[in-house]
Amino acid sequence: MDDVQIYNSALTASQVSTVYANGTVVTPPSNNSPPGCARVFLLAGQSNMLGFGASSELPPPYNASFPEVRYWNGANWVDLRTGVGRATDFGPEILFGHILAQALP
Repeated sequence: MDDVQIYNSALTASQVSTVYANGTVVTPPSNNSPPGCARVFLLAGQSNMLGFGASSELPPPYNASFPEVRYWNGANWVDLRTGVGRATDFGPEILFGHILAQALP
């Protein structure tokens, strides 16, 4: 699967299997959140999330701080930027954050 799909609710195991097998959208995306709620996306992993792309090779706007998407750095909420894992690198969080900002303005 090479794209990001956003769903209104949790998917069943059967729905997840269908998405990965066919790449089909099970539930249409929605930009509506209940009042007082925030959408939270958890990106987890070890080597797959560390990122070894060189920040110096990223074109604009991906090489700049991105205040539309914030992440928890263990102490504070900060703007999405390169250099999260290592100061000179980036991982999948950069493109993921930009795609989410477009899909959920």
